[in-house]
Amino acid sequence: MFESIALGPLTELVIKIPNKREAIAGILFSFCSFDSYSRYKLLKKLKEKCGNNSTIFTAMLSILVSFDYEEDFSDDLYNYFFYYAILALEFPSPITKAQGLKIFSEILHINFVPILENICKTIFVPIVSSVSPKQINLRT
Repeated sequence: MFESIALGPLTELVIKIPNKREAIAGILFSFCSFDSYSRYKLLKKLKEKCGNNSTIFTAMLSILVSFDYEEDFSDDLYNYFFYYAILALEFPSPITKAQGLKIFSEILHINFVPILENICKTIFVPIVSSVSPKQINLRT
């Protein structure tokens, strides 16, 4: 019921008034059960409402990931946050990249291996491959 009535207008507020995102995120999760399946469904509906506006959705995810999940953080929820954090690192905006890293920092305690593997591929490999041997000045 909440999703059909209030999610649309709240998503519009998130888009129009960025400094109210945290308050609106609290409202979103206050109408949701504490189980991970319900929160996963809410995130998918929020993505639907955001449409192609991935920067807004990533900003909301970076806020919602820090909410209290207690011990109920399912694999589906982890994979969902992980996927959008990886996409955020591909964006040219440094703000969106930082939001992706914030998501990673929040889910790191659940399973850090995939995060480290992808950060190495996404961030460090392009940096190292862009440096030519002539640029490296090793003093012996």
